[in-house]
Amino acid sequence: MIFLGIVIFGIFLVGTIAIQDDSVAVVEVFRHGHRTPIVFYKTDPYADKSFWSGLDLGQLTNQGKREMYDLGQLTAQRYRQFLPQPYDKNNFYARCTDMDRTLMSGQCFLYGLFRSSSQQVWLKDSDWQPVPLHPADPKVFLGFPFPCPAYDNYHANAFKTEAFQKLDKENKDILEYVSKHTGDNYTTLFSTWLLYDCLRVELEAGYKLPDWVPPVYEKLQDIIGLLYQTTTGTTQAKRLYTGTFLNYVVDYFEKMASNSSYSQKFQVFSGHDTDTNIAAILNSFGAFDPPYPPAFASSIWIELKRNKGRYYVNVWSKDGSNLRQIKVNGCARNCPLHAFRKKLSDILLDPDTLTQECSDIS
Repeated sequence: MIFLGIVIFGIFLVGTIAIQDDSVAVVEVFRHGHRTPIVFYKTDPYADKSFWSGLDLGQLTNQGKREMYDLGQLTAQRYRQFLPQPYDKNNFYARCTDMDRTLMSGQCFLYGLFRSSSQQVWLKDSDWQPVPLHPADPKVFLGFPFPCPAYDNYHANAFKTEAFQKLDKENKDILEYVSKHTGDNYTTLFSTWLLYDCLRVELEAGYKLPDWVPPVYEKLQDIIGLLYQTTTGTTQAKRLYTGTFLNYVVDYFEKMASNSSYSQKFQVFSGHDTDTNIAAILNSFGAFDPPYPPAFASSIWIELKRNKGRYYVNVWSKDGSNLRQIKVNGCARNCPLHAFRKKLSDILLDPDTLTQECSDIS
């Protein structure tokens, strides 16, 4: 049996820490729940739809629905002293990208987060409370699929560097091994990304992987972690990938610090490709080392708190059952709000200038 857990110093059991009522605002961003594979390999024993309840590629599974419901319940428990029940539009706002699995994940999360009060029950024997899930601005969350030639240029060349070509050569035996057993042709480490994704999805669905997989699975996992890290391997890449989202968070926090009634105090973002985005945000925080593939239903909470008139930020990351506090580029627990901005100053990007910066491929 392959162990998927990531050993991280400072791990807390998820759900054991309730956030106190000194919070002013919270932004949560999460990856969707477990889904079907994006692609199958040629010799995949689980490629038939019958193994996936008839679902198409890339669709949220029942397991994924439960994961997101559980994340909603965890968030409700964690912020029970800050986020009042039942749902109130003046306190809470959720955004989502336009993708089936993210919309469904958001809905399952919201069902776990909010239940109908006695006055809100509208259907006998049901405690489901409909909560709005608003469309996300693609320039803000998280920059993509917003067209960005400058980032596309970086991404196209990042995996063709001399260092990566050397890694490809050093791992030629693995590439040949997986090519032989899958029936597909893998010539670079980057080309194994969706293969690893498929294997992980099938493993987490409870299927026994073919005998050829265990000898290389952990190596593939390490490779994919490196690929995630490389997607935002430079300051410019971080800026183009996460800059507008983090700029939104900092601006929102500063406005909430000036006027706590400026906006809803709890904001949620549900997005597709958020495994990459979770990794990118953590990498922008200087907290993605060692790199690893983020789990389904992984989440980041960014909290603005107040103590004796001073404002500070705490960041928490949940991956699987592990919860850890994040140092934002060395700024540890209770990072002053002004220091939080300063630590991210090279990355923050105004959405109004995103198109211009994306056009610069010099």
